[in-house]
Amino acid sequence: MDEFEQVPETIIRAYPEGPLLVRGDFQLLDEDGEAIDLHRATIALCRCGKSASKPFCDGLHSLARRRDGSAAGRACAAHGRTRIGHQDDVGL
Repeated sequence: MDEFEQVPETIIRAYPEGPLLVRGDFQLLDEDGEAIDLHRATIALCRCGKSASKPFCDGLHSLARRRDGSAAGRACAAHGRTRIGHQDDVGL
């Protein structure tokens, strides 16, 4: 790589008791090493294990918080969102 060549930046941010938001230039691979076609530059990855669309976050951690009183959904509540995922067209 040329010393003046810019490396695209990838940012991964963990939200407390919420998803990992991944922004920038990245490639996501499935368990077989095959690329997952994302169609967007920002995705939310599930960390709670409750998502129906793993590995993507679908906001189910916030529903669990409402049902059992736990703090599992604070990140979505802090964003003012109930659903964050790879197919949602939200401004992250």
